[in-house]
Order: sequence, then structure tokens, then C-alpha cells
Amino acid sequence: ARVCWCTAVADVVAGEHSTFTLHLPPKPDLPPNWQRPPKVCVQVLRENRKHAPGAPPQVEFSASQQLVRTAPTMRLRYGPIHTAGPYLLAVTIDGAHVAGSPFLLTCRPAPPVGELSSFDNKQVGVRAGEVAVLLITTRDRYDNKCTYGGARVSVHDASPEADADRLAHSLQDPPSGLSPAERVVYHEMMLDAGEAIEVTDRRDGTYEARVLLMRAGTRRLIGCVHGVPFDSGALVLVVSAAALHAPSCVAHGDALECFVVAGMPSYLKLRARDAYGNAC
Repeated sequence: ARVCWCTAVADVVAGEHSTFTLHLPPKPDLPPNWQRPPKVCVQVLRENRKHAPGAPPQVEFSASQQLVRTAPTMRLRYGPIHTAGPYLLAVTIDGAHVAGSPFLLTCRPAPPVGELSSFDNKQVGVRAGEVAVLLITTRDRYDNKCTYGGARVSVHDASPEADADRLAHSLQDPPSGLSPAERVVYHEMMLDAGEAIEVTDRRDGTYEARVLLMRAGTRRLIGCVHGVPFDSGALVLVVSAAALHAPSCVAHGDALECFVVAGMPSYLKLRARDAYGNAC
């Protein structure tokens, strides 16, 4: 086994198979009592975290086949592996490791999916005119945290029926067989003047949504990956009024609405508002 070696051992993506090449030395003369071909075994091993340090590694994948000597090389296959992380790839012939075995192997996350991705928080509070920073973590279909960017991540209004043309669009007869999530049509939020939502790819599997809103109130935001909403539900963004802004305040009361009678009290009231017209 030690005179055999492997090439093209590469990292694998979660849920996929991978192959590599086993190189064999020139075929030797077979002993007269030779009765069976050797057995080649491929195992993917991982640290056993459920037991004490030093415990035998956990076998994630194992397969064996008879060694074929009709060619100087053999193509061997392993996988799929579903959990991202570091592994060891052990290649043995009749129980003896080939040269270089075990090999260090890394399983990388699969592409992100919307169903398992999520906002890092369920509720965020901010004042009108201030930027709310919402962090989003993407995960693949095996619940591995993604470690790279490039996905189309967006943030939408959780109530498309609040807008007339969205309601008309979502009420169209959908094709049969669609899930409830697929029947809803999500669009970018209808923002007031000066408001904005910007999503930034941090290139490490996380995304940053910067939300600037001027109107006080509660907004429910849906996150999507490639148009598929998060199963974890909406994020609640609570926007409170900004600081009192004197030019936006409105005076009212009988002191302004009628004449003042000598010796009688008159009242002057003030509707306090911030710079964006929200009641304080």
C-alpha cells in the first residue's frame, strides 16, 4: 500500500460527491497462493466531539471495493458529506494506508437557501432619521453557515397587501401546487421621500441591511435569498420619534382661536413634533 499514492484530492461541497485518482505501481508477479484481489477502502473521518478528547474519530463516509489491476490508476469516489468543516480522508489497501494517507479535507457549505437563512435579531429599535443596521446570516440546505458571499439577498415589506398594486398582483390566480410562501409576491418597500434600504454583501456569508426610515411606527421586514423568504419569520423594526424640533411644532388652543377675556384664563397648547412630522 505504501507504494501507491493519490492525486486530485480536493475539497468537497456539502451534499456533493468528489473523486480522486489512486495510482498503482507496475503489476508484480502474483504469488502462487494468491486467491483474491486486495480491498481498497475509502473513509471520511471527523473529530468525535461527543466523547472525551482522544476518542476514535467519527466515520462520516465509508466505502470499499476490490482493487482493479487492469490499469495503472483507479478513480475512487466518496460522499456526500452534509456537515461543513475539516475532515480526514483515509485511503487503505487491506487495512494499510497508501502514501500520504490520511489526507486533510475540507467540506465547504453548499449555496445558501432562503428557508434556513435568518436575521440575527427578531426586533430592532431605532429613532426616525437614524440608520438601523440589520445583520443577516445565510445558511445552506443542510443548515451550515455559509462562509462566502455572492447571494442575492434583499429586504422587503412583510405586508404586500398594504399597497394597492401589490394586492392586485398577489390576488392573481396562482398556478396550482404552490406553497403559501410561493403564492405571496414580495416587492421592495414603498418608502417615503428620504428613506432608503441598502443591503451590503460582507463576503463572509453574512449581509448587512442599512435601513433609514423617517416615519415613526412599527415595520415588519421580510428577508429573502434569491427571492425565497426566511422561514424564521419577519423582523420587527420599531421606529420612534426623533428629538423635538421647534419649527415643526404646532401651537393651538382657545388662546389662538378666540378673543381673550380679561380675568379669564386662556390656554395655549403645543403639538410637539420632530423634524419629520412625527408626534413626540
